[in-house]
Amino acid sequence: MIALLLGMALASDVPIQREGAVYTGSLAATQDRAVRRAVAVELAVASADQARGEASVWRGRALPAVSLFTQLGVGAGFTPFGFERPIPWQVGLGAQGAWSVVDPSTWAAATSARRTARGREAIVQWTKAQARRDAAVAYTEAWSAARAAALLREAVQELHRAEDAIRRLVEAEVRPAVDLARARADALEFEAQAEAATGEATAACARLQALVDAELSGRCELEAPQAGPPERGPDRHPALAAAEEALGAAKASGDQARFAYLPSINADGTVAEYIVADRGTGLGWSANITLDVPLTIATTGPGDLAMAKAEQRLAAAELDGQERDLAATLLAAEARLKASELALLARRGSLNAAEEAFRRTDERYRNGIDGVTSWLDARRVSIEAKVSVVYAEAAVVAATAELEGVRGVD
Repeated sequence: MIALLLGMALASDVPIQREGAVYTGSLAATQDRAVRRAVAVELAVASADQARGEASVWRGRALPAVSLFTQLGVGAGFTPFGFERPIPWQVGLGAQGAWSVVDPSTWAAATSARRTARGREAIVQWTKAQARRDAAVAYTEAWSAARAAALLREAVQELHRAEDAIRRLVEAEVRPAVDLARARADALEFEAQAEAATGEATAACARLQALVDAELSGRCELEAPQAGPPERGPDRHPALAAAEEALGAAKASGDQARFAYLPSINADGTVAEYIVADRGTGLGWSANITLDVPLTIATTGPGDLAMAKAEQRLAAAELDGQERDLAATLLAAEARLKASELALLARRGSLNAAEEAFRRTDERYRNGIDGVTSWLDARRVSIEAKVSVVYAEAAVVAATAELEGVRGVD
């Protein structure tokens, strides 16, 4: 039963298509949508928002904290300290505040959090650049495979027409039967290549739809991408900016570990209007200044400083590694773009030569000078040259997007 159904499907002239919406759009619109909808970008934005929130919390700790308060106190007899309570009750309404006047550790922590937030924002830019690049690569893969499949299907139809003509010649015993077998073999081979290209187009389209958060159907109708000069990108590469901010945050964390064992000066105070039993109302205020000297240097200090130093060294190594990787990747991307452009020129030259050769062979065949084998060979070379140009054009666009991604264009 399975074999019967498979045979019916293979014998059908109607291609099997998936249900679902068809994704349409240009390369630029697809890249913009990928930047907005990519999961990696959403995660990077959420991480940056979290880092900004943490930086805001640390900034708040370094600023004065002021709050309003209402106080009601009642009692009788003695106070908890053993003195006779001077008043039975009192009510107060006012404000109270506290401020770390000198707190180097908190300042260093706020600096570390702020630089971490800036680093996360740079990572957002870098992630957008990668999403833009990935969308361009998937787009060109889907377009080139679909275009190649269309060219191959056109070639198959032409070869089938040639096969019918050759069959009539064979039946008339003008041509040998081997010519018909050769024509049929060429048609079947290109038909197989067309089906393979269609499968590649469907898979690439599905990847593209996943990147831009479109309905997954594997069906795309894309505009031909145009390869232009690659954009320059920002002056400060986002990947390097993120690594530099990480190093700055590590240095600030080291300062925090060192400053945690320095004295800090804190101030607090209140001012309020009080209503006191049997004494009426009046304004009251208080102010305190304290000097705190930590005494944990001998126990936890060396360990905290060692960890901070290791974190700083790690961040410096990551920055150095990022600079090296970007330099090497940039050189490779530039080389790939140049190579793809040269390959496209060669493919176009080959196509022109193949089409001219086929034109001459077709003319000689019609005049009875060349045989069917020469005609089929020339047609095969022409078809393969057309498909090669399509893939070469897509390779240039993809290489351009790759270079822009390395440069941090978002």
